[in-house]
Amino acid sequence: MRTRDLGELAVRNLREAVLRNSLTTLGVAVGVASLVAMLSLGVGLQT
Repeated sequence: MRTRDLGELAVRNLREAVLRNSLTTLGVAVGVASLVAMLSLGVGLQT
C-alpha cells in the first residue's frame, strides 16, 4: 500500500466510527487529567 492509500484509509475509518473515536479520545483525556491531578496532589502534600 502506498502512503496516500494509508492516509485515505485512516481518514475514512475516522469518519465511519465517530462515536468510538470520540469515546476513545474522551477516555484518554480523562486518564491524562487524573494522572496530572494525582501527581499534583502528591507534590502538593509533600511541601
